[in-house]
Amino acid sequence: MQHRGKNAYRILSVWLVCLVSALCARPALAAKLPQSFFAVKAKIPMVAPEGLPARDAGLYRKYYQALHDWDGEKALSLMKERVELAKRSMPPKIQALLLAEYAQLHFSMGDSGAGLKAAREGLDLLQRLDNQGQRTVSFALIYVCRDRFLAGDLASGEAIQEPLFKALRATLSPQVFPKVERMVLGQAYNAYRERYVLSDARTAILESWLLEKPDQIDLGFESEIRLLLAIQYRIRGDLPKMEKHLERAYAIWRDLPDKEYRLYQYHALLGDLFLDFGNPEAARTEYEKGLALAEKNYVSADMRVTGLQIRLAKALLVEGESEAAGELCRSVVRTVTDNRGPFVYEVARAYSILSRIAALGGDRPKAWELLNRAREISERVIPADHPERWANRMAFARDALALGRAGEAAQAARQVIEACRDLGGDDNPLTFAALSTLGRAELAMGRKKDGYATLLRAEQVGIRQADMVQRLPSEAQRKAYLTSSKGNIELLLRAGEASLAPGRLYAVWLNRKGAFFESQARYRQALGNAPAEETGAAAELAAVRAQLAYAAYSPSSEGRSGRSVIAELTARRDELLRSLNAKNRKADGLGVSPETLSLPANAALVDFVHLPPAAERPGGYWAFVVRPQKGVNLIPLGDAEEVNDAIAAWRGEIVKGSRADAAVLGAQAGRLRALLVDPLAPALAGARRLLAVPDGPLQRLPLEILQRADGSFLAEHWRITYLATARELARPKKPGDINGAVVILANPDFGTATVPGANVKESPKPGADSRVVRLSLAPLPGTEAEGQAIRELAGNNAHLITGAAASKSALFGVRRPRVLHLATHGFFLDDGDAAVADERRSFRIETTGSASVQAWLSPAADPLLRSGLILAGAAEGGNGNRLAAQGVLTAEEVLGLDLAGTELVTLSACGTGLGAIADADGVYGLRRSFLLAGARHLVVSLWSVPDEETRRTMVDMYDRFLQQNMPVDEAFHQAMLDRLAAERKAGRADNPFYWAGFVVYGAP
Repeated sequence: MQHRGKNAYRILSVWLVCLVSALCARPALAAKLPQSFFAVKAKIPMVAPEGLPARDAGLYRKYYQALHDWDGEKALSLMKERVELAKRSMPPKIQALLLAEYAQLHFSMGDSGAGLKAAREGLDLLQRLDNQGQRTVSFALIYVCRDRFLAGDLASGEAIQEPLFKALRATLSPQVFPKVERMVLGQAYNAYRERYVLSDARTAILESWLLEKPDQIDLGFESEIRLLLAIQYRIRGDLPKMEKHLERAYAIWRDLPDKEYRLYQYHALLGDLFLDFGNPEAARTEYEKGLALAEKNYVSADMRVTGLQIRLAKALLVEGESEAAGELCRSVVRTVTDNRGPFVYEVARAYSILSRIAALGGDRPKAWELLNRAREISERVIPADHPERWANRMAFARDALALGRAGEAAQAARQVIEACRDLGGDDNPLTFAALSTLGRAELAMGRKKDGYATLLRAEQVGIRQADMVQRLPSEAQRKAYLTSSKGNIELLLRAGEASLAPGRLYAVWLNRKGAFFESQARYRQALGNAPAEETGAAAELAAVRAQLAYAAYSPSSEGRSGRSVIAELTARRDELLRSLNAKNRKADGLGVSPETLSLPANAALVDFVHLPPAAERPGGYWAFVVRPQKGVNLIPLGDAEEVNDAIAAWRGEIVKGSRADAAVLGAQAGRLRALLVDPLAPALAGARRLLAVPDGPLQRLPLEILQRADGSFLAEHWRITYLATARELARPKKPGDINGAVVILANPDFGTATVPGANVKESPKPGADSRVVRLSLAPLPGTEAEGQAIRELAGNNAHLITGAAASKSALFGVRRPRVLHLATHGFFLDDGDAAVADERRSFRIETTGSASVQAWLSPAADPLLRSGLILAGAAEGGNGNRLAAQGVLTAEEVLGLDLAGTELVTLSACGTGLGAIADADGVYGLRRSFLLAGARHLVVSLWSVPDEETRRTMVDMYDRFLQQNMPVDEAFHQAMLDRLAAERKAGRADNPFYWAGFVVYGAP
């Protein structure tokens, strides 16, 4: 009887091992099976295998009947009897196998403690078994691990798995063990990938695989390993390692044949990045794509499906669709609880979102209850030493503060700060978030001194992290980061001088504003001495930018294939940016202080701060005024909406040109002077030069046009020069390797000059087709006269390029001239001019002229593709009335020019100083690109400027600059004053359209 019993248990053991092996060998099949222990076990026949001892046979039948009836308590009681019977009368291997199932049953009932106890008892029996017995029991416990990982109970899975590795390593051959180890980790992989967390031991194992035998790893699996490691290093703040793995993972993804099965995780990660950087709409799109792929390949209760549903719910909530987010979260809670139990990570995340929804609805008690339930579950299933534990604690702190629980929020934030000391310290993004939350909690508790000090420390950490974030691949991500980093700034600014020294506040703002611009400027400055592989990558980047610009303006770009080409080129551009930015170590330590700024003796630096209105704050303008030997003043200015409305009203009138109403312009200018300048008067007393760093919509307003009470303009009292960032005043000034040439490009032959209108059809009327960009390509003889005059002033160093020769290829052949003067058409396509139709984003420009062409612009949201100059050949190529891509120089392409050390670039065209405004990081358009390309000074226009007045201003400026050797900003200022005097004599001074359309950028 005993022998027959052993045979029966051998049969049971073999069946269990076969099931586990099948699940391991067929991950797709495993993914399709129901996750619930009850659902799996209820399929096993209730007839006891032949040969079981009589008593155990009876318990067996009752036990499986209870499972069929989904009676967990009864099943638990019967299994306890079976285990006790086995301990008294059965071999250790049988005891261990039953303990493994007993552990699984406890876990399924939500009792992780009892489950772990049973599993460890089974592990303790391993040393009493022979090799075959150890393997059999180990594989049974592996199945328990898999169930724990899939349920999101990472702590239990890790606790069981590590001793299993030791047992398997001792019993399996050196050839077999790595394969089994890989299989074991593969079972847990999805759980960790969805959670983005790894233990140190697991990280080391995955790294060792990549180093020891890279040729033996499947490319798809390698990409998944690298993606997981990249995210793990991002959590830990190790940016160089993150970039290394992410770059390789993306390279593999592009070449994988079975993308559909794997791409759900790509969309999930991409959505996370969009959500992290403030673009919930794009995140929602990526999550929906990923969810569709996950639902196609996995069952509804699988964590890959429910994990994406939770992500989508979060994006919906950020977009303001709380009802849809709540319904999705409640669905996840029902599905997961029914199939995988209540203590699952997705359930915790769902409760967290539901808590925020309850708070939005005003039910704070309910929100607090749900928030605590979320914390209880997440901390039960996530190991105490895992970074994700602290990410969840950080989220709890933020939500607690929002619910008015400042004490609980402060306590949780302090715990996160302490934990982060061993998780990257100040490089860990959680450190900045925790310090910010702690500071706000201390303010809420009335501890202002502590609160402001903590917020200042948070900003110091944020400055360090901004140096890392600037290496992110895309401009859009960096801009979104800047936009989302102003909350602490406003709290500190509103504290004012009563609580904080202005110098300390300005140090924060100085290092925040323009940080990305400055790091890129320094990097480009250092690129001349870079290794060959780095300069080669930079050359490839310039080529890709040119291809991208061509694709954006090519006639074929209106079709689906054109959009696909643009998407691929954009991805390659961002990959090259990521690679180059990873090497941008010269941008490290960008922190500067107000004391390091080099100001002329009679100058004042005015650094404006624009905080746009938001739901929780009114917004506003401030100005830091810095004077040599006089320190820093912080001056509050007008309400943001009031100032922005006045700027919009003034610009709405000035763009009418000669038809503008001088009375309206004067009224708005007076209003702006009262808001922006009058409060500054005491701090600016005695200054003759003004170095202005505009922010927000102020970047479209020339301060020179503001009038004093006596009717005089600010241009008549201050020489005003603009800076992209005040950090330019601390940038090392290196002598430029320039050739002394003055290069003038004027009056390009657009392709319509010979026979005006011959190849040009009538453009649609405004509004007839919102997808049409209309540009006047009539000849520009006035610009050629302007160029001739400048050439005469420059003498032998001048090179005038006109007609068909005034092309993009000619411009890219120019290297580091002393002066580059471009006189042609310019444009910026504002988001306000955009219309979306048939999944396209396109734009329209309306201009005047005897000849015009149309351009189909593909869905290029990047503002550097929406800003540019028109050069020779713009209507060539047999396109009829279509714009030819080879005649459009975009701001994206300008970044590939070599203007390092060029003393002056003048863009003598309409609207060349406009672009997409990024608070705290300047304007994204031609202005930014030419400065990054190396121009030390840049003269640009802020509206459609008049031809004759522009020609006279330019000639006057170059006469002073080239003949009288005046500094650029002084030569420009004197030319503006001459133009103002002439317009005053003609009775037109009250309309700045004629004399104030240009501004000059650059540090003195």
